[in-house]
Amino acid sequence: MKAAVLAGGLGILLALRPGELRAGGPLLVEGGAPYRWSTSSPVGLNLDQGPLGPLSNDEAQELLVAAAAAWDAVPTSQLRLQLSSPLSRDVEGLSAREFWNLVETHDGTNPVILDSAGAITEELFGEDSGVVGAAAPSLVYRSKKQIVKGFVLINGKAVTRSRLKEVRAVLTHEIGHLLNLGHSQLNGIHVGRSIPGFSGVVQPRWRRCIRS
Repeated sequence: MKAAVLAGGLGILLALRPGELRAGGPLLVEGGAPYRWSTSSPVGLNLDQGPLGPLSNDEAQELLVAAAAAWDAVPTSQLRLQLSSPLSRDVEGLSAREFWNLVETHDGTNPVILDSAGAITEELFGEDSGVVGAAAPSLVYRSKKQIVKGFVLINGKAVTRSRLKEVRAVLTHEIGHLLNLGHSQLNGIHVGRSIPGFSGVVQPRWRRCIRS
């Protein structure tokens, strides 16, 4: 069975109240039916081996695990996430062609790319784009309406230690895109309020979400 490549659109919105996540409808729909991940096994997240701006890989992993746990806690979802084996190397500095090859190759991974210096983000979206994160399903079986691969890209150039709760909020948000969830149509200013201890006040540059 051949998998189809998708340069997908993106979208999810974080919850408005602590402990609850809300999102819009599915991003990828065909013939009135949304594309879905299989629930027969957890969706693995394969973390880049490099740092994330000023954060070490271990610190980035801790934030990723916390972000995934927020989705696992959704009581109405049968889908589960897990941290799987890391990518084979630090993928810092990929060209656009190398990036798309990584996220569209059917190899059983769902890359979480730590763009530490922001070079990949600039390569894809241009300098000073304001992009802090992007994510989407990137490979599907069209006949089964099944997602088999997705990716998350985080721009380390925008990361500071004083905004770790915002970084976690962005990771949570982007995982929602990977899961094929769209943005809520209302209350976008409240992004991040599902993060314990985070007020939900997000700097303007952290509100940017890529659509493609």
